[in-house]
Amino acid sequence: MTDLATELGATLSNPRRVGLTALAVVVGVALASVHWLGLVAGGALVALPQRSLPRGLLAGFLFGGVVLSVFLVDLAAAGAAGGFLRFGLLRDVAVAMSLGLPTFGALARGLR
Repeated sequence: MTDLATELGATLSNPRRVGLTALAVVVGVALASVHWLGLVAGGALVALPQRSLPRGLLAGFLFGGVVLSVFLVDLAAAGAAGGFLRFGLLRDVAVAMSLGLPTFGALARGLR
């Protein structure tokens, strides 16, 4: 097995860490739907149960991807996804914020 497969298996074998991360994702998405600072808070929440700072940063980045996906599904349900995709610079800022702010919030994992 590769190192990645070993690490993934070790992470998924700990049900407490998986449960805390799933709960943090749900709470973080709820916070992010209310205010943009929820992206930072959600990134911090999903990073805290991780074993190391690099894992926390990755969790924050992936949380941003989840939030971006939820946002795009919401736009598609409202019939506005095509308009959003044509926005250009505004679209790019929204994508950068949804991926960057949770990753920034995940730096809380490195605080002692």
